[in-house]
Amino acid sequence: MRHVLLFLCITIIIILFASCADNPEYIPEITETLAPTSTPNRESFEASQTPRLIVSIAQVYADFTYPPHQTLRRAREGTANWTFINRDGYTVSIMSDSLSPLQLSERDLEQVTLFIEHEISELYFQFTPHPSISVTVFRWNTRYLGTDDIWTKYERFDLEPGVNTIIIIDDGYDYIYGVDGIFSQGRVEYAFRTISTLTE
Repeated sequence: MRHVLLFLCITIIIILFASCADNPEYIPEITETLAPTSTPNRESFEASQTPRLIVSIAQVYADFTYPPHQTLRRAREGTANWTFINRDGYTVSIMSDSLSPLQLSERDLEQVTLFIEHEISELYFQFTPHPSISVTVFRWNTRYLGTDDIWTKYERFDLEPGVNTIIIIDDGYDYIYGVDGIFSQGRVEYAFRTISTLTE
């Protein structure tokens, strides 16, 4: 009896394999079911990412700018308004709110140290992976922190298109910087702090 059942099972298996061979459309149907329905789109992923701000600082001496001596790999990102089209073709808008640079504590701000014994430095702003359309830089002297003057005593730099550098002078004080970047997909604010190596 067992031999009969075994023979029947083998016969059924052979018939099933034969049916698959006679019907070539059967295998592609299984392959299509198991295949992923979509693949990651790198361009869509990058479009969804707000730009990262890299800040480099270089010494300026006798009209010559030396290679950067220090690089801040990522300034703190603040308020942002960003729009992109996802891989399904839908427009997505992202809005995030943050404290102003002056409301952040010292430990919350990334820092770059100015050159020792050199008063003039160049700050270079690089945005990746999206280039900026326009950049406005604000800076506040930390000696006014805790006073009403901090909101009115500031410097503003409106950078021309294609110009992402400013020249600063170390006057012995630390400064808080706010960078307002405008991009084709929106607007993002950043903040960092420079540390003086001079004394008054």
